This record gives sequence, structure tokens and C-alpha cells, in this order.
Amino acid sequence: MPPKNAYSTRSNRAYNDYEDDDDEMTIQEIGKAIKSMQTSIQKQLSDIFSEQKKITERIEIIEEKQKRQHEEIRRINNEKNTEIWYLKKKINDLEYNTKKKNIIISGVPADENENLFDVLHKIQNAVDTKIEDSDVMAIHRLGRQSSKEGSSSTPKPPGIIVAFKNTQIKDKLMENKNIKKITTTTLNYPGPSRNIYINDQLTEQDTALFEKARKYKIDQEFKYVWTKRGRILMRKTDGSRILHIKSEEDLPRKRRSDDTDN
Repeated sequence: MPPKNAYSTRSNRAYNDYEDDDDEMTIQEIGKAIKSMQTSIQKQLSDIFSEQKKITERIEIIEEKQKRQHEEIRRINNEKNTEIWYLKKKINDLEYNTKKKNIIISGVPADENENLFDVLHKIQNAVDTKIEDSDVMAIHRLGRQSSKEGSSSTPKPPGIIVAFKNTQIKDKLMENKNIKKITTTTLNYPGPSRNIYINDQLTEQDTALFEKARKYKIDQEFKYVWTKRGRILMRKTDGSRILHIKSEEDLPRKRRSDDTDN
């Protein structure tokens, strides 16, 4: 009979050998599992990268399409804006053609019993321009103008529109009006002396532009702003060049030294 201790030793050795075998199998299995997981993860990453690339390509296609659409919209808007500008200009030109023989006289006191031809005769005498009644197609006052709400100032008299039969008479009057300053005193109206102005009758669009030019004249200390044959003209000083104001963009943005005519 083997000694007790010897039996116990053999039993422990056998158990330990079994445990080592079991540990080795577990490690192998874990290694295989890790490798399998790595392979799976790599495949998943590859799939993700592939899908991400497809998404990126689709985004680039969409962005390029949007860019082309924006460019097309910009092109269409530019065409429409240009078309609108030309239409507005054409309408303005057509309106001017109906008014190019007309003048507007501002500052003449109104009287219920007035004869506007008598007013015109006073003006023609003041500027030394011969005008026959037969040269006039129509003459009338504009609608009544009122002073601003809350203002104590006297309302301005409505302007007088004179439509001539031809531009020659009008041009002569417009040329001579600058020779002598016309006031209510010049025309023998009682009361304080007030300036009387004679200008082209402008279109609605050009009238608004002319008002902006007049305001600009005051703000920027220009000496002259006037109209000639439907054109709005400005001049900073007597020796500076004449500016043709066709739109608000033509008003100088800031003060600068004047360029004199050569």
C-alpha cells in the first residue's frame, strides 16, 4: 500500500494538469474570440467608412446642385432686375414725352379770380421772352397744397403747369429765366418778397429724385441744382463740373475736392 502522502501528491498533480489544460483552452478560445471581434470590428469600420464616403459624395453632389441653383437664381434675379430697370426707364421716358413741353411755376400767390394767362404774361415780361396765348396748349394750377400738420407757416401756393405747343418757346423761356431773378415783387404782388421758380415739369420718378438732389444740395453745400430738358443737374461751385443725376446712386457719397472743367 503506497504511503498516504504519495497518493495525495499524485492526485494533486493530476488535478493541476487538468486545470492547466483547461486554462490553455480558455486562453485559446479568448484569443480566437478577440481575433473574431477584431475582424468584425474592422469589417464594421470598413462598412462605416464606405457608407461615410457615399454620404460625403452625396452631400458634395447636393452642395454642387445647390450652388448651381443659387447661381441660376442670382442670374434670373439679375435679369429680372435689369428688365425691371429698363421697364421703369421706358415708362419714365414715355411719361416725360408727355411733359417735355411743360413747365411748372412755383411760388406764385393764388387768387380765386386770377387769370393764369395774365400771370404768364407778367413772367414773360420779367424774363424778356415773347409768348403768345396761341403758344400755350393748357395752363392750370395743381391741387391745393397745405402746410405741415402742427405748422404755423403759411401754406405754399400750388404750382402752375404750363403746356406749350412746342419745345422752342419753352427752351427760350427756360434759358432766359436764369438771367434775372424772379420774385413776387417782380410780378407786383403785395406782401413780403418771395422767390418764384420755373422748372421743367418732371415725371413722378424724377420729381422724387429732384427732391433728394435738392436736399443733398443743402446738406453737402452744393451751389446749384436745376433741371434742363428733363435732366437733373448739379454743380458744387461756379467752376466745378456739372453732374448729371440719373439716379440716387449718382449723388456723390461723400465730399471731395471738385474737378473743374478743362
